[in-house]
Amino acid sequence: MRLWDVVTTTTSLVTSTAGAVLSGHTHKVYGMSFSPDGRYLATSSADQTVRIWDMAQPPPRTIAIMTGHTGRVTGVAYSPDGKFIASSSADNTVRRYVARFSDVWNLARQYVPRDLTADERLMLLGEKR
Repeated sequence: MRLWDVVTTTTSLVTSTAGAVLSGHTHKVYGMSFSPDGRYLATSSADQTVRIWDMAQPPPRTIAIMTGHTGRVTGVAYSPDGKFIASSSADNTVRRYVARFSDVWNLARQYVPRDLTADERLMLLGEKR
């Protein structure tokens, strides 16, 4: 997927992602949605996944891959408050994902009766202690 500036019709973007090509999906991309703050981009694909891209990184990089659909994912959208992502699929289902990673961490704390190890924090949250 390539990003374009619709005002100038070029691939230069204000977010320093000039001409960015987002590579990662293995099949056609069917949908995309920016988070309300513009920092993240969710994309949906025929590869049955939703990818979350960190647009503040030059170049943008995948920070999460949401799975679960058994057919091509035909649409994706952020909730207006940015807390959730919804996806629709050719498998006749709609899925809802927690979008904010701080919310995922808070939810995980309810079910994991211990603190994460340093390696787990780095792998799951990208945090170094």
